[in-house]
Amino acid sequence: MGHERVAGNGEADERQRAMALVGQLGSYAGLKRPMAGWVSPVFKTWIGRARAGHDLVEVAKSGMTGLIGRPALIEALHDLDAKLGADEEGSEHFALELERAKAQAALVAKEVERDFPLLHGLTCVWLWSALETLVEDLLVAALQNDDRLAASEELRDIRVPIAAAASGDREVLARTVYRELEVKKGAGFRAGVSRFEGLLNLLDLGGSVPEDHRRALYELSSVPNVILHRGSAIDVAFLDACPWFGAKVGEELRVQSWRLEGYSAACIGYVAMLMARFGDRYPPNAADLERAKEPTAG
Repeated sequence: MGHERVAGNGEADERQRAMALVGQLGSYAGLKRPMAGWVSPVFKTWIGRARAGHDLVEVAKSGMTGLIGRPALIEALHDLDAKLGADEEGSEHFALELERAKAQAALVAKEVERDFPLLHGLTCVWLWSALETLVEDLLVAALQNDDRLAASEELRDIRVPIAAAASGDREVLARTVYRELEVKKGAGFRAGVSRFEGLLNLLDLGGSVPEDHRRALYELSSVPNVILHRGSAIDVAFLDACPWFGAKVGEELRVQSWRLEGYSAACIGYVAMLMARFGDRYPPNAADLERAKEPTAG
């Protein structure tokens, strides 16, 4: 089977899909639910990670872009210094500093022109990893706090090491059970939200996910393998998984800003859907509601 670019508008269509996901961000407020006190911290951790990660990306871009004008700044300062009688040692230092600044500026200018493919690619690795961690932590928390799950038919044949069972640590035991569920469901061989929904369904926490979110998250889940194990070179497996990407085998996988925005929007939308599910399944008790009334520090 050949792997040529998919016919049609290609990138224009994909950009439109990504921007449509971004355009939905304002609609997720309606999915907000109050939830049990043991659930909300898990979501808050993901939100904090998401904010920090995206802030770091923007700071990195701003910092690198600022290097483009640095050679001119160095030259201007040297000219002023020369008028005051710069010595030979100062001139040698200036030459080395200017050479280094020009090399950095050229590298950054190239990255800006290419829309930061490496930075965006590594951000995708982090973004998908953060989503995997969120789902695992949610299910581990549910296994620790929802005693009804112990009677679940899906858990009856789960075997755990004696050390985990005897540890007396509920989190260790819950995380061990989660790993066994991953094996049972073959989650490691699934991509996109199917990896998560298969596990969530085992504990009656699954639900529907719109096709546009499924597609974006499926693509996002396929990016890390290319970045980490193929040196960003697109392979047959990636094109088989995402034939709409519009690339050829061997080409560099370039995650443009608009793609990253689409992936991020899809993650936020999916997390909002999970918040609605967990809020419906695990509403706050009286103690949670009282704590919510307490003024926050600061």
